[in-house]
Amino acid sequence: CLKPAKPDRVCIKNCRWESASPSGNTAPGIPSNKGSPMALLIDESHVQRLMDLAFALEVVEKAFRKIGLEEATNTPRSRAQTDHAHVYAMLGGAKGLSALGARLQTTSRKGRPGAFLALFESKLGELSCLMKAAHLEQLRGGASGALAIRTLSREDSHSVGLLGSGTQARMQLRGAALVR
Repeated sequence: CLKPAKPDRVCIKNCRWESASPSGNTAPGIPSNKGSPMALLIDESHVQRLMDLAFALEVVEKAFRKIGLEEATNTPRSRAQTDHAHVYAMLGGAKGLSALGARLQTTSRKGRPGAFLALFESKLGELSCLMKAAHLEQLRGGASGALAIRTLSREDSHSVGLLGSGTQARMQLRGAALVR
C-alpha cells in the first residue's frame, strides 16, 4: 500500500479499501468493498479528495524509475473509433505492485469526454477498482512536468513559460511551483 499523503486518506491494499486513519474508521463518504469480491467504484469527487499533487509526484517518480530499470511496462496509446466516437487505451504494470492498470478515454463529437482507470489484481487478474480518471490524469501530467522541472532545470530558476490555460496548464503551473 502506498502511504497516503494525509493521515485521513484512504489507500488501496491488496485490492481492498482500508482506512489510513489511526482510529481505524473508514473515511466518511468513501465506499468500501471490504470482504466483497465486487470491484470498487470511485467517482471523481473521491479521487479529488484522496489524491494531491505532492503524492502524485512521488508515485510518478517511482513509476519512471521502475521504467528506467525495466521493472515496469506501459503501452503506447492505442485507439478505436466509430463514425461518432473514439476510445483510447493505455496499459501499464510494474513488478512489486499488487495491481495492473488500464486507462481508457472516450471522446465524441456530441458528448463529453470520459476518462476511466481500471485496476486489476496482479496475481489473479480480477477487476478490483474502476475509477473516474479526469482529475487523476491532470495530476499525472502536472507531476510529470514537475519531475522534469526538478530534474532538468537549474535550482535557482524563478520563471516558467506556459502555453495554454486549461486544467492541464493550471496543473503544470502548480507542479512547477511545487518543485521550484
